[in-house]
Parts: sequence; C-alpha cells; structure tokens
Amino acid sequence: MKNQFMYLCWEFTRKGVASQAVRIGDFKIIRNDGINSPVEVYNLKSDPQEQNNIAESVPDMVAKGERIFKKAHVDNRLYPIKK
Repeated sequence: MKNQFMYLCWEFTRKGVASQAVRIGDFKIIRNDGINSPVEVYNLKSDPQEQNNIAESVPDMVAKGERIFKKAHVDNRLYPIKK
C-alpha cells in the first residue's frame, strides 16, 4: 500500500493571478504570484511567522506541493487565471 498522508490545500486569485497553498503536517508549502512561480516551504512549528523559506533544503516537500497543486487545481471560468 502506498504511503498515505493528509493535507489541506487552498487556492485563490487576485486580478487573475493565482496563489496556492498546502499544509502537510508542520509544513506550509506556498506559491504566490501565479501558478508558475517558485514554491516556498515553511516549517510552521519552528517558524510560525514564515520568515525562513526552507525550500532548497526540503526538495521532497517542494515536489509533494507541486504534485498537489497540479492535482487539486480546477480551471473555473468565473475566476480565470493568467498563465
């Protein structure tokens, strides 16, 4: 059986620019300024203010976040996203 994990994912747009976020355990993975912008990762247990982007040191979390963002995104004509 594959390793299962729970997450909370959300997405919103501002003027057609999407922001995405996912929470997996202590980690928050975010992408601001469009669906093609760089992914940031924060450990909320040790950094609740989200001051230290640790994406470079946790490539597995970056990859998980990118997979979830791709899987969870649904195009919506009422909220178009600039690509």
